[in-house]
Amino acid sequence: MLIGDVDGDGAIKIVDVTLLQKALAQITTLSSRSRKAADVNCDGKVTVQDVTFIQSYLADYTDRSGYCGQYSDNL
Repeated sequence: MLIGDVDGDGAIKIVDVTLLQKALAQITTLSSRSRKAADVNCDGKVTVQDVTFIQSYLADYTDRSGYCGQYSDNL
C-alpha cells in the first residue's frame, strides 16, 4: 500500500489531502485502510501533521514528508 494514498487509487494527489482534511473536520469517515495510509508519519494517529506531510510531498519537499510515497506491506 502506498503511504499517503488516502483514497486508494494508487497515486498521491491533492484529493488525498482534501479527503483527509474532511475526515479531520468530521465531514466524512475513513476506512481502516485509508486511516493507515493517511498516517504518514506512522505515529498511530491521523492528524493535521499528516496533512502537512502529504502537502510537503506534493510540493516536492520530500525531506519533510514523513513516509509519504513509500510502500508498506504492513498496511
